[in-house]
Amino acid sequence: MNARAVRAAAAGAPVPSTLPISRCVEAAAAIFLAAIVAAGMPTQAAAQVLDATPGAGDLGLRGNDEAQTFRDEPPVAPPAGSPGGTNPVAAPTPPQAENNPPSIEPNYGRPRKLIKQYGPRKTVNPRPLPPLQPYQTAPEVRAAERKGGPPVTPVNPPAPTVALVPQPPPLRKSIVDPNPFAPVGIDVGFLRVTPYIEGDIGYDSNPEQANTGVKGSAYSRVEGGAAFQSEWSNHELKGNLRAGYSDYFSDRNANRPDADGKVDGRIDVTRDTKIDLEGRFTVTTQRPSSPELAPGIPGAAVVGRPLIYGFGGTAGVTQTFNRLSLSLLSTVDRTAYENANLSDGSILRLDRDNYNAYGLRGRASYEITPGLIPFLEAFGDIRRHDVTPDLSGFVRNSTGAGALGGSSFEFSRKLTGQASLGYEDRSYDDKRLKDLRGPVVDGSLVWSPTALTTLTLRAATSFDETDIAGASGSISRRVSLEASHALFRNVTLTGLASFQDTNYTGIKLDEKTYDLGLKAEYSLSRWWVLRASYTLEHLKSTTPGSDYTQNVFLLGLRLQR
Repeated sequence: MNARAVRAAAAGAPVPSTLPISRCVEAAAAIFLAAIVAAGMPTQAAAQVLDATPGAGDLGLRGNDEAQTFRDEPPVAPPAGSPGGTNPVAAPTPPQAENNPPSIEPNYGRPRKLIKQYGPRKTVNPRPLPPLQPYQTAPEVRAAERKGGPPVTPVNPPAPTVALVPQPPPLRKSIVDPNPFAPVGIDVGFLRVTPYIEGDIGYDSNPEQANTGVKGSAYSRVEGGAAFQSEWSNHELKGNLRAGYSDYFSDRNANRPDADGKVDGRIDVTRDTKIDLEGRFTVTTQRPSSPELAPGIPGAAVVGRPLIYGFGGTAGVTQTFNRLSLSLLSTVDRTAYENANLSDGSILRLDRDNYNAYGLRGRASYEITPGLIPFLEAFGDIRRHDVTPDLSGFVRNSTGAGALGGSSFEFSRKLTGQASLGYEDRSYDDKRLKDLRGPVVDGSLVWSPTALTTLTLRAATSFDETDIAGASGSISRRVSLEASHALFRNVTLTGLASFQDTNYTGIKLDEKTYDLGLKAEYSLSRWWVLRASYTLEHLKSTTPGSDYTQNVFLLGLRLQR
């Protein structure tokens, strides 16, 4: 028996032992309500009494929502005078009921709508400003340092509350193209190709490069070519090809072609092992007054300009050991001469002088720094002629060997180049011919004192064949100086001066050639370039009647891509 049953029993009401306690409470509440109505108590007061009665909430007869808050409170004794009440003093009224009178409208079991509770509003604290950095390079500080005064005490940065709003970072400057009028090229498969074609018209004061019977002529020239470069991550293929033709309006015998080209390839077998390949060719002509074209027939002279063809290849391997690099290359070259036509209608056989050259070249270099790489090089070759002996009765097969040392260098990106010095000796199978020997000087030096001016100094030495009777060969040494200056981004002036000395061994023959030139280029766009040039060439020879002077003027337009 629970507490409610005990109170009911104390009030004298019978409590069946077989009924549940909740049914007993409901029955007691119904009897109490009927007694109140019979006594004439108002309905509102009856509702208040029922709300204060334990267990009455199960009937759903509550008068307002405020009384519901006491449903879970401990049981309260019924009011005085009511059946079952043992306390003669009425139960105290809850404080909420005194301040808030209960609602008149009864709530017959409808669910209450509770007030939704919201948490406190979250306040967003602004990000604190960075502290203001002290001004370390004030003029006063610098003046004190220059005068040797006491060091300035560093100032603590101010509080973050007085710091300035940080400024946005400055915009990144666009990259300036150093040569905005250079050709960009086109993609052809895996190659980037930069082709060009050029048309010129001009005047030549001495087309035949002769000493007597000089007659100038206007002429036109067409030249075309292309440079290409592979775009592979490994291996490499690059080259440069060029060909041109000069057409003289008043002297058809002076017409001549010229061409040259070189293709380089590299195969990266491993990181330290590479295979080097090269192919090359040249097409040149001989001047009619050259000592190489002496016909040997009285009253006959060479007509036109016979061609000289040269082509060859190189193959080798390069192995790198840390900073040490070793290379071994083999070379094969062929030189062919075109027969010359004589003024009497006969032919001068020059194809008897055709020969092949087979060579071997070894090189060792050591990288002291990326800008300084000295090297040592040794080479040797043999030359074999198609026909022996030649027209003058000499056997010109020969064997040559030489060595040189030098270095490639780059200092502060303003001075770059390569220079070498060595010695070469060539001996002939015919003992009547003296050995061809002498120092070898090769080099190229590029100096850029400013971004607009470039000076280039070149030197080269070559040992060449000849068919002059009694001469072993010729040694040619050439030095040139070229100065280029950009007046504007699209206007460039170039000056050229060169000197070449060709000395024949075995006979008293020496030729000196002087060249001066001036060239101007005006780039209309990346595609179109307007060109003008002037060249002065003077040859002085120990052979009587071989000197000449030539002036050449050219004006043309170049289309490049």
